[in-house]
Amino acid sequence: MNTYENVLKEAIRLNKLAQESANNTMYQEAEERWKKCEEIYTKLFFNEEKKFKDSDIERRDILIMSETFFNLGNLYYLKDRFEDAVDYLKKVIILLKRIKCTDLQDENNKKEFTDLQYANALYLLSKIYTRQIRYEEAESNLDEVLNIYKERFIFNEITSDTIQMLIELRRLSGKPVVDLINLRQLNFLATS
Repeated sequence: MNTYENVLKEAIRLNKLAQESANNTMYQEAEERWKKCEEIYTKLFFNEEKKFKDSDIERRDILIMSETFFNLGNLYYLKDRFEDAVDYLKKVIILLKRIKCTDLQDENNKKEFTDLQYANALYLLSKIYTRQIRYEEAESNLDEVLNIYKERFIFNEITSDTIQMLIELRRLSGKPVVDLINLRQLNFLATS
């Protein structure tokens, strides 16, 4: 096993330990471990200008990195550190868009997983934007989340929350909501 693989394995190990820390409400420890993961990723995948190195990055590595960044974004959201959360969630979106653009021949279940990670990042970003009174950005993201869920026929609690948030945002801006109310009823029937 080469040095690259060893270093990446260490990042994966730290990511798992950080998740365990977060699950046990040891948030400071989790944050420190995720930040160490970020340092590893930065050394492996980014140049001095904080842009991806020209070398190809494997899909697996992008997914690992995006999971860490999502966890940091979620942690900062829970701590009301919204600007930090937004920074990390935007990194997740950029990373996953990179996969979406390059993996057009990907197996369907892998694409679905990537789409759902992407939707989750957009959803959390929308919650932050709503709290920051950035309604247009929140609505745009939620529309994209809902499109992913409808495309994948996913009806669950997050779908319901997404629909409800969109209804509220559209009512604030005076936009019609009939289509969303019908979709909310369909979601209720599918999850009952």
